[in-house]
Amino acid sequence: MTRINDLWNREELLIKNGIHFSDGSGVEVEISYYPVPDIKKGHYFSFLDVYKEDQENMTKIDVFKEIKLSNGFYCCGGEGSYGSEGFVAYLDERKNLLWVLYSETSNPFVNIMEECEGIVVAESSANFKIRLDVNKPTSLSLK
Repeated sequence: MTRINDLWNREELLIKNGIHFSDGSGVEVEISYYPVPDIKKGHYFSFLDVYKEDQENMTKIDVFKEIKLSNGFYCCGGEGSYGSEGFVAYLDERKNLLWVLYSETSNPFVNIMEECEGIVVAESSANFKIRLDVNKPTSLSLK
């Protein structure tokens, strides 16, 4: 049984817009930046259900920036292999994936900073920023 963590360890992600959690759950998130940046949250989904439908729908990922947070965990951002994709991931102290935000349309996330404890800001190469609470990433917003 393939899980999101297995893909992460192979430097791959499922091409499915949303936040993918290590427990196999996910929530749809659509990010657009043109003409006006916008985030739309959708329905919850099962990673396994989506993966079983299309196991070939994968992208290779490259991490551009990784930072150690004040809680000892890590956050990183980067791109997928198709150019328009971006992701932000939250990792535990051993760098095991806890969740990853994946977007087909955000463009790569090239910078990550810790705004305050538990809050990170990810900057896209498309010149917009997203604020994420690492403990509740579904509350993400534009900065």
